[in-house]
Amino acid sequence: FAFGPIYRENLGTHSSVNIIHPHDVARLFQSEGIFPRRMGIGVWAAHRDLRNHKCGVFLLNGEEWRSDWLILNKEVLSLAGVKKFLPFLDEVANDFVSFLMRRINKNTRGTLTVDLYADLFRFTMEASGYVLYGLRLGLLEEHPNEDSLRFIRAVETMIKTTLPLLYLPHQLLRLMDSSLWIQHMEAWDIIFQQTDRCIQNIYQEFCLGQERGYSGIMAELLLQGELPLDSIKANVTELMAGGVDTTAMPLLFTLFELARNPITS
Repeated sequence: FAFGPIYRENLGTHSSVNIIHPHDVARLFQSEGIFPRRMGIGVWAAHRDLRNHKCGVFLLNGEEWRSDWLILNKEVLSLAGVKKFLPFLDEVANDFVSFLMRRINKNTRGTLTVDLYADLFRFTMEASGYVLYGLRLGLLEEHPNEDSLRFIRAVETMIKTTLPLLYLPHQLLRLMDSSLWIQHMEAWDIIFQQTDRCIQNIYQEFCLGQERGYSGIMAELLLQGELPLDSIKANVTELMAGGVDTTAMPLLFTLFELARNPITS
């Protein structure tokens, strides 16, 4: 089949309109107004409903989306917010370079040929965890701890099971007690448990009353108190889980193109 730059696609229960050219995407974003409507991810919303969790900006639309996003923007996208967490990203980036250099040095030829995607996935999880939770997960160490490995496996499982569940009636899978459905629910439960642990740690630090510096986006949101606790938990969890693969894949393409064009690099 031949597809044009804008085409409709129907897969299973899912119908979508796909826009290929960046300038068309830009025009869409410029014309969508202050209450944009994003594609829903039904299985994510089903998990929130079953576990009585709030939805974050990945799943919200309309006024609820705008209200949460205006508050999140101050810490996530504003220049002042980015300046605060940039040193965290720099630290993780330096550790990632050291992580790759250790692998190169272990090779007697002093070179390394590897599929970088798994490593970039770890890098983006480590960076996202540090920026959002103010916590180093230790995924770039020689021997990460079991809790961190359990967390990264949960995020991998959530991403892997989301795609087929987009195109299957998840209500039916739930009634059938499908293994795909169970894996997806359990993965999200582990991801939310990680956020709960981090919230408890932050509150313990607050209670100690010690002088504190910047310790991540979630701590700032808790300190400001502009969002309810359940909204902070929902948004930080979705930013963490939804931002890993979408960062790792563009990084992989970027590094591939830079390797093909060493002069530009």
